[in-house]
Amino acid sequence: MHKGRAPGAAFATLARSFAEQQAFPLRRLATLRDAALTSAIACTLHAHKEAEAALSAGAMLWEAKKFCPSAAWGDLLEGVGVTVSAAEAFVHLHRVGLDANSVVGLGGSNAAANWAAQVCLPSWGEILAIAPAGYQGGRLVYVWRQPEGYCAGMIDAGTPGSPSFVTRSPLTCERTLWRIVWSLLRGQIADASFHVFEGDDLPDELEGHRRAVLRAAEPTIH
Repeated sequence: MHKGRAPGAAFATLARSFAEQQAFPLRRLATLRDAALTSAIACTLHAHKEAEAALSAGAMLWEAKKFCPSAAWGDLLEGVGVTVSAAEAFVHLHRVGLDANSVVGLGGSNAAANWAAQVCLPSWGEILAIAPAGYQGGRLVYVWRQPEGYCAGMIDAGTPGSPSFVTRSPLTCERTLWRIVWSLLRGQIADASFHVFEGDDLPDELEGHRRAVLRAAEPTIH
């Protein structure tokens, strides 16, 4: 009598063949996934290196500008092959204290420099208002000076039914203002616009609202 393979062995062979057929597309997908991940990592690293280079240039130009006579600034830049507009952009990055992650999050050094150029400390009686794209209701983020060397910020101030977030920090320089704006907008700052406007009563009104938010124990950012 002819002896064939045991049924168990035949099923094992069939199962192994099926598994190998299924494994090929899975291996292919894994290879594609790894390639995409490697590419994404490379792009991220490149973006961070570009941001770090821009920040380093900004720091060096900031120092150079402090010691260079105003009349000679253009000649100095021309000598090293840097345009005045590019130098000012780099200086703005350093002025507000952005880090590489912030620069990348803003869309690169050019976009970040455009943002940084708009970050300016409001004078007494002035409000810096930021209108983020996609937010409803217009000017929803406010930053203003307080007595005793503080800077305060608020989001959704005075909008009925919407959450209000407030913060206050010792005002040391324009970098304080940037940290407040960044924390209030939680990084969602692309395509936002800045406005500086005067209003003798508005700082007091916003400060009163800020204190009311704290008393109501609503969510806050410190």
